[in-house]
Amino acid sequence: MKTAVEKTTFGDLEALICDADNMLDVLLDMMERDFATTGPVDIDRGEADRLFFVVSQAALLSANMKRAYYKALDDQKGGAT
Repeated sequence: MKTAVEKTTFGDLEALICDADNMLDVLLDMMERDFATTGPVDIDRGEADRLFFVVSQAALLSANMKRAYYKALDDQKGGAT
């Protein structure tokens, strides 16, 4: 049984960074495919829902990464804040 809270290190952020990077890559591909046009934009409801999901996931990953970064920074400083 653990009694102490595990410290977050900067190395622990690798998975979050990779997940966020991959999600942003998918988002950019979708945006380029669906909106990089000179004509009218015509996407169906299903594709709009998928796009909203990917944007939401990217925002969530970004928030999680930011929170983890500041926890790692605080832990590195000795948890003074």
